[in-house]
Amino acid sequence: MEGTAMTTYRERIAQLEHASHAERHKGAAGPRPKAEYYPMKMGTYKKGSAMKRQPPKKRFAVGAEVRVIRPGVNGVVTQLDDEPAALGEYWHRIKTKHGERREPGCNLELIPKPMGEPPTQTDIGISRAKLIEYFRGLEKVLDEYRQQGKPAGDSAYQELYQQLGEGLATLGFGKDQFEEVASDCGHGSTLEQLEKLRKKPIGF
Repeated sequence: MEGTAMTTYRERIAQLEHASHAERHKGAAGPRPKAEYYPMKMGTYKKGSAMKRQPPKKRFAVGAEVRVIRPGVNGVVTQLDDEPAALGEYWHRIKTKHGERREPGCNLELIPKPMGEPPTQTDIGISRAKLIEYFRGLEKVLDEYRQQGKPAGDSAYQELYQQLGEGLATLGFGKDQFEEVASDCGHGSTLEQLEKLRKKPIGF
């Protein structure tokens, strides 16, 4: 009996030690976490798919030398719209060697001037021709505004004056030379008319 009881006791101790060892090992290692699976939806992200900012719409001053990208001809801007049309594009009237054409700003690019090239007599003649074109275009726009019934002091006249200044600046003329240049081109009255119309009448 004693041997049997002792054996049973020892076996029970061994069982407890084994169970304790197993429990400690289980607590140290901890339960193995289950792998989590996150399905990826096709097309949810594409590198570079963020909306790109639209470039500003191009608008060229009267008298600017431009390249008509399609079909690939050069010309001079003789008129431009005050308000954008469809898709926010500003339309221009371009005089080319093949005639006049209407083009949106997106189909135009400015022709760069040669760097460091001194003006020649031919350049001076071309510049004067451009000046005449400027003032002829100005005269046509003023006539159109008159037909549309735009009153004196309308912001359109001030904007037209600024465009004229930008165009003359490309040829090296400042605002203090406007009167002299206009008179030399035979359009002194045209400039005088614009000067009056861009100012609001007294009392308004």
